[in-house]
Amino acid sequence: ASSESATASRLRQPESPQSKKVLVYCNGDPFFPGKNFVITSRYVATFDSFLSELTQRIDPPFGAVRSLYTPEEGHRVWDLASLQHRAVYVAAGTEGFKKLEFQDLRRNKWSVLDLPNPASEKR
Repeated sequence: ASSESATASRLRQPESPQSKKVLVYCNGDPFFPGKNFVITSRYVATFDSFLSELTQRIDPPFGAVRSLYTPEEGHRVWDLASLQHRAVYVAAGTEGFKKLEFQDLRRNKWSVLDLPNPASEKR
C-alpha cells in the first residue's frame, strides 16, 4: 500500500502558479532592445514589486519605473491582473508615455539582416 501512495504522490504534481511572459521596452528609447520578464505570484507579489524589478533590470535613464503602458495607445496598466500573457509594454517614470513604434524596434535599421553583404557587392 505504501508503494501505491508513493506512486500517487509522484503523479500528483503541485499546481504551479500561473505565469505571464511579457516584453518590456523603455519609454522614449528607440535603441533599447526590450527585455523579457516572467511574472509569477511566487516571485512577484505586487504591482509595485514588479515596477521595482523593472527598475533594477532595465536601469532606465529616467530613474525609477513608476508606470507601465501599452505600446499602441499608451493606456496605463494599474495592476498585475491587467497584464496579458505574451504582450508588450512600455516602462516609464513620472514622464508621460512617448509613442514609438515599439513593435518594429526588433527590426531596426541596424539589424544584421539589413547590413549589406560584402560578398554580393564584389560581383
